[in-house]
Amino acid sequence: MARAKVWAALQRYGMLEGRGPLLAVVAFSGGADSMALLHILRDWAPRYGCRLAAVHVNHGLRGVESDRDQAFAEEICKKWDLPLAVRQARVAQEAALGESLETAARRIRYALLEEAAAALCEQTGCADCRIATAHTASDQAETVLFRLIRGSGLKGAGGIPPVRGRIIRPLLDCTREEVEAYCRTHALPFVTDSTNLSDDYARNLLRHRVLPVCRQVNGGAEEALARFADTARQEDVFLDGLAEQVLERALYRPSSWDPAAAFGLTQWRGAGLLQPPPVLRRRALRLLCGRVGLVPETLHVDELEGLLTKGAGRLELPGGRLAELVSGRLRLLYGSQTPFCSAAFEGLEETQALDFAGGEVRICYIKEEEWAEKRKINNLLFKNLLDYDKIIGKILLRSKLAGDLFSPDGRNVTKPLRRWFSALAVPLPLRNALPVLADDLGPIWTPGLGAHRRVAVDEGTRRVWEIGWEPAAGPFGA
Repeated sequence: MARAKVWAALQRYGMLEGRGPLLAVVAFSGGADSMALLHILRDWAPRYGCRLAAVHVNHGLRGVESDRDQAFAEEICKKWDLPLAVRQARVAQEAALGESLETAARRIRYALLEEAAAALCEQTGCADCRIATAHTASDQAETVLFRLIRGSGLKGAGGIPPVRGRIIRPLLDCTREEVEAYCRTHALPFVTDSTNLSDDYARNLLRHRVLPVCRQVNGGAEEALARFADTARQEDVFLDGLAEQVLERALYRPSSWDPAAAFGLTQWRGAGLLQPPPVLRRRALRLLCGRVGLVPETLHVDELEGLLTKGAGRLELPGGRLAELVSGRLRLLYGSQTPFCSAAFEGLEETQALDFAGGEVRICYIKEEEWAEKRKINNLLFKNLLDYDKIIGKILLRSKLAGDLFSPDGRNVTKPLRRWFSALAVPLPLRNALPVLADDLGPIWTPGLGAHRRVAVDEGTRRVWEIGWEPAAGPFGA
């Protein structure tokens, strides 16, 4: 039964399909589940043209028993002539503050599995690898119950996926009882983790107390919960697709210069995000949280939904992130940027590229004969052109300063830069990342506003600077 289910899973999910020579790496603890998996793949892997290897992670949490498990894994792999990589984990020492040993062990185990699998792949000359873990339908049932009891939604109810990146789980349709029966039939030895016998862990409590009661109600309870998890995963993917469509329809596409878009910030129309039914709206907001590295907790989604309903405002999120709803547009970004200043510079050069907090400012000198031709072609270029001979004193590239005044060319209006930035709807956290070119008398150029009228080109201009700006989108938001 177990062999047939493993074969069906390998085919259904294409677990061992790939380009070039493929290595199947079994996460081999020495327990019944991983012993059965290694034995089955020992037969099936060659049929896919795969090589087989194993990785044993010694967590060092059970003293002599951990060393016994490692010795057992080494003995089996030597007997079966399989490459084995052993990795020593330091779970107790590497667990993060507030992180349980279970969570830390899982995180460290997967990191070591990836590292060891890559090394084995290189060692065996394979082009790629798959890491097979021995999770069963019983593990799936425990996971689903555990998450539902803790209040999980549809995503959590999907339980353990059969494939996640390079991780494959061929035993996911087999119950623990079927796996142990397989080991007895084939006289396969295995070791037992003594911590699995204790009810000190929540999962063990479910395994020893809750699942037996579930089986009394329905003898196929584990398989039923596994089917439910499979359905939940499929529906979750489908709803995520609909939520992505919501985000795409609500995407703000500026028709003119927009400072947030110039920084590479993606913005969404608040009305477009409020339009769908609540189930899709909240799912779309969860996806947005994920895009800025937030764990999409219900609290964050509630707060974002409240901001949209309010119609304007700012919201502080964990990790220094901010949500702003300005002029009907929602954007997610990081907190205030530190004011920035480059060194002063002087003189004409062919091209100067100056790094700035928000990207790169490029200054190109236009020779007199080139300027005579260029001015005939496109007057729109004038906005970012400066008459070099009108600049007074030293030139500095910096952030805006308190008291900075600006009068854009073509407008007979002078305002503080902060008010111009506000009128342009520059996000507050980005205002220190917006470059300002200044001379001894103050600002002479900034993106969006262009040249100050006192340094603007005119009929008498001979020497010209053309200013360009390429923002760096990465650090500032989604």
